[in-house]
Amino acid sequence: MNARRSRHTNVPSRLPLVHRSRPAPGRVPDVEDHPEPKEPDSGSPRAIARVTLSRYLAMGLSVLVGVMLARSMVPADRGIYAVALTLTAVPAIVVSAGLETAALRTANRDQRAEVFGLIMRRLIIIATIVLVLVTAALLIPFSVLGLSRWHLVICLVSIPPVVAVQLYGNAILGLRRWRAWVVATLMNAVIYLLASALIAATGHAGVAPYQLAFLTGYLVALVCLVRVVRHQPHDRRTNRTSAVVHTASRTRAITISQALFMRLQVPLLQALSGTAAVGLLAVASPVADLLLVLPVAAGTVLLPRYYSSDTTPTAVRRSALRIAALTAAVGALAAVTAPWLVPLLYGADYSSAALVLQIMVPGVVLFSYARVLQSYLVSRSRYRLVLWASVLSVITSVLVQCAASPALGPVGGALAVSAGYATMFVVICTPRLRAEEAT
Repeated sequence: MNARRSRHTNVPSRLPLVHRSRPAPGRVPDVEDHPEPKEPDSGSPRAIARVTLSRYLAMGLSVLVGVMLARSMVPADRGIYAVALTLTAVPAIVVSAGLETAALRTANRDQRAEVFGLIMRRLIIIATIVLVLVTAALLIPFSVLGLSRWHLVICLVSIPPVVAVQLYGNAILGLRRWRAWVVATLMNAVIYLLASALIAATGHAGVAPYQLAFLTGYLVALVCLVRVVRHQPHDRRTNRTSAVVHTASRTRAITISQALFMRLQVPLLQALSGTAAVGLLAVASPVADLLLVLPVAAGTVLLPRYYSSDTTPTAVRRSALRIAALTAAVGALAAVTAPWLVPLLYGADYSSAALVLQIMVPGVVLFSYARVLQSYLVSRSRYRLVLWASVLSVITSVLVQCAASPALGPVGGALAVSAGYATMFVVICTPRLRAEEAT
């Protein structure tokens, strides 16, 4: 989600356009490659800090929710809930794939009306499909991965709000409306926490009630975003040669492959080891996600900046190294304290999750470096390299999990996650980027 276009007003700042006498090295120009107004702190440490801090706060609240879930549910039920969230998140990521990157990359340029128009069209199509699927689920009872019919219905109903928050959030980030994005992000987490606490306190803990708490958080966040979005122009006509459509089409496969890598471990682990193993992985994963907040926030803030400036690969590597060093420091602290902190927070039944987290930390640190480089590559239209890295990380992760999880359970899932992150790092940090630096 995003920020304010001006420090003191909602009116876009009229700063001088960036003059570019030649394209940045290695960059493939967009079909409509117009310079973009810049904001003084659009890619500064202050902007990164705003996004990072809000995400840390939101993730911290989510960790508290995870503690409540673990305390009120046995590992098997916790695993079923993790599967339910996956069945909401994966379709949501797939149907928004490409457009969320295009919104972040181009919303602050002259394609703003087209960005919001395309988002509106996408949401109408998704809502229609979901309505059909919900009707089918109600008429034809069936279960998937241990979820009941009502669990599946809630999963389906949650998809449009999740997609809307993702797309509108990135568009608002592209507009540099940091305050609106922060408010929506924190309101999402706060409402989710309060609703979950109410469910646990009243003795109604269960998969479906917690699903509804999750959905409520996203609905409140969507209301916060719509208050900003409704003032933006919407043009639902599609110009297939525009920078928006070009970026969306080129990044769609990247988003889908990375979503598979991030989310495939849960259903695959359930099939290989059962829901109890998924419950242990679900306890360790949010802590690993906390470590990823800084690199993801930095990459999100830096992408528009890299797109509108001639940043050198040397400067990008320097930023990536700083981000990786900070991630490593926090990761080391998490790994050292996990053996006593995990059972203290989640209970003795989840003590094995400490080892799962420790195995994931090295891969997360490697990915934190690669994530900043990924933003630079996307800004320079180097989609193929990022796509190869994403696809190979999925393949590596699946192979490792299939080999390790039947015997090692959640530890095998952690090895698969770490191996996938390491693959992403190795492929993105290839000599090709260094060759670009020498040109």
